Amino acid sequence: MQSAEKKYAILFVDDEEKALKYFSRLFSDEFTILTASNTEIARSVLSEHHENISILITDQRMPEETGVKLLRYTKENYPNIIRLLTTAYSDLSDAIDAVNTGEILRYITKPWDIDLLRLELRHALRFFLLKYERDMLLKEKLNTLLRMAEINKARDLVIFSSSLNKISHPQEAVLDLLRQVPPSRRSATFDINSLDEWDLSKSQIFNTLELIKRTKDAFQSVDDYSLKKTSAESILKECCQKSGIALDITGPLPELEINAPLFEQMILQFVNLLKTLDPSDPVTVTAKAADSGVNMTLSSKNAGGNDLSILNIPPELLISFLICYHHGGTISIENDANAGVCFQLDFIPDNNAEKEKKDLDEDIDEVLSRFEFWI
Repeated sequence: MQSAEKKYAILFVDDEEKALKYFSRLFSDEFTILTASNTEIARSVLSEHHENISILITDQRMPEETGVKLLRYTKENYPNIIRLLTTAYSDLSDAIDAVNTGEILRYITKPWDIDLLRLELRHALRFFLLKYERDMLLKEKLNTLLRMAEINKARDLVIFSSSLNKISHPQEAVLDLLRQVPPSRRSATFDINSLDEWDLSKSQIFNTLELIKRTKDAFQSVDDYSLKKTSAESILKECCQKSGIALDITGPLPELEINAPLFEQMILQFVNLLKTLDPSDPVTVTAKAADSGVNMTLSSKNAGGNDLSILNIPPELLISFLICYHHGGTISIENDANAGVCFQLDFIPDNNAEKEKKDLDEDIDEVLSRFEFWI
């Protein structure tokens, strides 16, 4: 197993080739050493290897740029790297300023005391490892809190769906939505302030309550939930004309069992959601006959990569899932930073009969199992 001293490299920057060779010869027995003869090369090395660099130590006086400027750049872009400055006694004021402004942990005067410099490097590496271990523990705690918040939100939405007794298949709609929206994973740059368990729980309670309120409000004025054979094509044309969005229909569409006001609201909810994700990009709607039913897509090319996650479910999306499932339909979500966001809706006859056969307990177990393990 690779030792910590060798796993994380030290980047040494100096414009004198002799100094680079001397530093490598002195310390390569104990540490992995990377070198750069100017700040431009140093930035390139940082860009490529920053995940494996623990310490940056740089000379102050260099022709193109001072060491302090490089250290300031490193602090802004790679704050986990420990920063040291080596300088002559005549430049101590620069070093002291760098300490006071947080650019560096320590400064080391020239000429070097080799034993003292080795000790400083060991201390800096130990400090880096302690910070790294702390951050991993905090990240693990944050992930646990997020996972519990997601489990609670999934549970609350399933319970809420059971109260929607006028809508067909509300729990199946909610479970299918929960299957498709991803967990709220955090990157390596996470917010330590989010580790307050009470604040996280409270914010999610209010978030869920607002989501439920807006969903209930969307059905407040609906008295008739019944479906009847209706021209899906005429409703689509009328709805897209009202919204001012492009509609592309391939061939004649069969009639569907539809509740016209709800079906129109579903389309408008999707349009509002896509416009919210990226107001600058036009929304397009396509429709075609498929298996005696209708296949529809609503898409926006520039809205991809937006944060559609379990902890951030837009009301428009939940409402649309409920209405779609009420009509015996299904929804597939594609959310890609390059391809955009696309919602594919399929309305196939006899889908309702197939939904009735599903085991709700198994579906709930399947959805909740997504939160069992993730980092």
